[in-house]
Amino acid sequence: MANAMVLLCKRGNSTCGILFCRDMTFQLLVKKLLGKWNDLIEGSFSLSLSLRGHPNCFLDSQDDLDVLVTLAVALEISSGDVVVRDLAGGSCSDSTVVDASSSSSKGSGGEVGLLCAATTEVDLLPTFIHHETKVLKSAPWVDVLREVGQVFVGGVVSFRDSLCKYSLYHGFKFDYVRNYAQTVKANCSQRLTNRNCLWSIKAKLERHSGYFWIKEFNNVHTCGSDALSSSRSRASSRLIGRLISDEIRVTPSKRPFEYLQDMKMDFGVDALGGMETKRKKHLLNLFGLCAYVPTVSQFDALLTQLKEEGRDRVQCFLQNLSKEHWCHAHFPGKRYSELTSNIVECFNSWIRKERRLPIRDLVDKIRIKVMEKMSVRRDLAMKWKCDVCPEMDRRITQLFKESRAWTVKKSSDGKHIGKNLKEYVDRYYLVDSYREAYSKSINPIPTISKADFVAENDNVLLSPLCKRPPGRPRTERIPLTGVQVRKVKCGRCGKTGHHNRATCTEPLVG
Repeated sequence: MANAMVLLCKRGNSTCGILFCRDMTFQLLVKKLLGKWNDLIEGSFSLSLSLRGHPNCFLDSQDDLDVLVTLAVALEISSGDVVVRDLAGGSCSDSTVVDASSSSSKGSGGEVGLLCAATTEVDLLPTFIHHETKVLKSAPWVDVLREVGQVFVGGVVSFRDSLCKYSLYHGFKFDYVRNYAQTVKANCSQRLTNRNCLWSIKAKLERHSGYFWIKEFNNVHTCGSDALSSSRSRASSRLIGRLISDEIRVTPSKRPFEYLQDMKMDFGVDALGGMETKRKKHLLNLFGLCAYVPTVSQFDALLTQLKEEGRDRVQCFLQNLSKEHWCHAHFPGKRYSELTSNIVECFNSWIRKERRLPIRDLVDKIRIKVMEKMSVRRDLAMKWKCDVCPEMDRRITQLFKESRAWTVKKSSDGKHIGKNLKEYVDRYYLVDSYREAYSKSINPIPTISKADFVAENDNVLLSPLCKRPPGRPRTERIPLTGVQVRKVKCGRCGKTGHHNRATCTEPLVG
């Protein structure tokens, strides 16, 4: 048996051995495999052979077998692994096995091998492409809504959260028919279209126990798979926030678009928290005008318009908001001379990397930067030996040099009396004042690493009860009232605007 080779044939979890001789035909190999597994049907499986250094070689005909045997002899390989894969669709009753040698001699070129006859179609894609389906983090959402009588201990909030997760996982959109604290009813968004989808769910509050339970549930979608989409799902900002809150605490420097990518990869959700409507944009613009208008009469007119158009929601928002805290017209300070935000812009540039962080991390990063800056300046001030700060001392020295050639004429008793120059320097520029300004320490925020839920008697600072407005945070500063903005004139098209010759895209008319 010098020309024999051992073939270890594996099908599923079972393995058998076949002694393969060089003169064995492909049909004989198939018959041996059929004898090893009684449930194996001819034409319902495919073969691949793995030799040393050559994995997953096709084995569908006599020609493939001859090539692989010749390769095994040349490489002196005495064993090989044969994988038997069941084809999708089960067995084929009309299948036949054709010897490749007889087919090729007739010039047909149509080796059938282990494939079914032309009368039956078999999906061979799983045979050649081995793709492992990724298990998403949203997999547990598949059955968060199960049946009539299911109870939600968290009340209506828990039910709405489960409804959103269910729609996100299954990729459909729903509309609220009723959305109250006692009753919630939702239908598939395709119900009012020509598809007339019948999926619906209704849940209500049981007053005796306080539980929220499913009263009606038709869990059958008749709208078809072409209505499925991950981009139209209900991914609310609260739901997304709960899903990524732990990761934000671990990696606060992660950028928003990276979280969007993670939501797509991990949950299969396009977490785009929706575009603002024109009405919301109009109300926000009107609110900005109220904040920056300079006179009281203009403010009152714009505020009346804002309340009329925003109705109860805007009036409730402005109810406990003092005017002197947010509008320019009622600001109690001085409203004349220059209006500039240079110091704010300098500070904003100083925290350029940190300003995109969540509010708690942003405050803590600012605290660390200020603490380090104060420590550096405190150590620097302790090294100064003079009475006046170095910068002001240099200016005094320069002024002294410039005035050495001056001739002093008596005008009053306050001239040429020989006083120390530091007596003419404001206390603000003295070294003692500088050291006193940076003598204090900044302590860490006691609640930055604590849980949100604390006991009532704990002396801690809780997170502010505020909600971040929708949309991406503003990165450009708001122009102040009365500030003249220099317009740029393009040297290419001659128009004024916010572009120049390098960035001009205007078409030129020749």
